[in-house]
Amino acid sequence: MATTARFYITDYDGQTHEFYRFLDGYPCDNAGVFANFPLGDHDFCLETYIRRLNLEKSQTKYMTDVSYIMDLKTRTVEVSSGCCEDFNFKGTFEEAIRHYAYKDYSEKDALSNFPKESDIQKFFCRATIDGFWEIIRSVNKEIPQLEYDIYEHRIIEIGDNPIFYLSQDFIHYPSCKMNENYKAEEDAMVNVQRIGLITYFKNTVSQKDFTLNYMIRLTKDGYILPLTEEYIPYTQEISEDVKKLELKMIIEMLKRVDFKTVSAQNYLYGILSDSKLQEIREALEKRDNE
Repeated sequence: MATTARFYITDYDGQTHEFYRFLDGYPCDNAGVFANFPLGDHDFCLETYIRRLNLEKSQTKYMTDVSYIMDLKTRTVEVSSGCCEDFNFKGTFEEAIRHYAYKDYSEKDALSNFPKESDIQKFFCRATIDGFWEIIRSVNKEIPQLEYDIYEHRIIEIGDNPIFYLSQDFIHYPSCKMNENYKAEEDAMVNVQRIGLITYFKNTVSQKDFTLNYMIRLTKDGYILPLTEEYIPYTQEISEDVKKLELKMIIEMLKRVDFKTVSAQNYLYGILSDSKLQEIREALEKRDNE
């Protein structure tokens, strides 16, 4: 919904900043402000609010539907709207999240629902990087329509929003302006829900870039692969059979892509239908039995 909002955010030093949100500026619903608000008893930095809430600076003054006045130090917010009285609210961040998004939300308990930092760090080890490279090599070998340049960007992201496409995930690698602030990375880690690889192939059919976005879903005690939907506790190693099947399913799905029209493929647990995944598994099983 094209609901434009203006934000006045006072940071921890008492300085007030003005921003706009040009889409989905309403406070409620899954795509709204508070469903995607940073969660937990943690002092999130200003950069995190800007990224998570899709805020932008502008020299131009715009008419807006909703106004937010936020104070990061006192953790309070006032929401006002001349368009919808139901949007009006004044209270703490915790109260606002309960009011607009999650009625049972507890700021004190929220962080305990996310993975521990020690479990997250395992995904930045050599084994995970090798796994991502194996995906790239297999796609380059098995899908003739896609060509890979070894110097192409390979981006490792920390996904901290409930819905991956609503705002940009935090870039862990390579070094860039976003991760210059260690506090911003710490913020992403305490709300982490995904670890992902984004890389780009040349689509030889359309002569354009083709984006591959592979995301592992993280839970409190384990992680879920997007295609096999295998749940693996952090205390266990992933089996070779599961690795092979996951890779086969990636390749099988890419073989079914119409490269004349499709420019990206996203893999994340929950975004593909059960029937589609079952169809892929059955096709692979039939081929293996021939």
